[in-house]
Amino acid sequence: MKFDITNPKKDKILEGYLDKLTALKKRLSKLRKGAYDTQFIEPFILNVAPKVKMAKATYEDVDMDKVKDDVNWIENQIEIIEQNRDFPQIYQKVQEIYDLLRVGDNSQATILYLELRNDYKSLDGKSKETIYVACLDIHERLNSAKEKKFKPLTGNVIVKSKPNDERTKKIENVLNKLNKNE
Repeated sequence: MKFDITNPKKDKILEGYLDKLTALKKRLSKLRKGAYDTQFIEPFILNVAPKVKMAKATYEDVDMDKVKDDVNWIENQIEIIEQNRDFPQIYQKVQEIYDLLRVGDNSQATILYLELRNDYKSLDGKSKETIYVACLDIHERLNSAKEKKFKPLTGNVIVKSKPNDERTKKIENVLNKLNKNE
């Protein structure tokens, strides 16, 4: 004699988790195509399907909670990556500032540094750790340049084009906002 035990309510919940997992896979794929590191999340995604099968077999709350926790963890990790999408642009800004310091354009470097300081606040802890040392070095170089004690950086100089009018206006707006806040 074969028993067919089902729980439509829990089946519906598990199907909801699978649908959510499918949506998370799509978001993860977009991030991967955008050259973001997502490898640490992928093993967790692969482990969800077996946990769903176990939950469907037992319908125990412990198994249901494991599925829920894994799906929520995956979603949280994807959100962290999405929130830090600006990291490559911030890193590029650091490179621009160093290039400006190499050619002695301290005023433009200062403007970009003020932008960088605002962008820094939006980063997560790991990204902040990466950028912190560069920000501190740039800050010291700019302060030293004001005091005329620091020589411009030497080495290969790559002069980047000057910002266009739209960017200059944006920078001026940022400076105005900073001046109002201080």
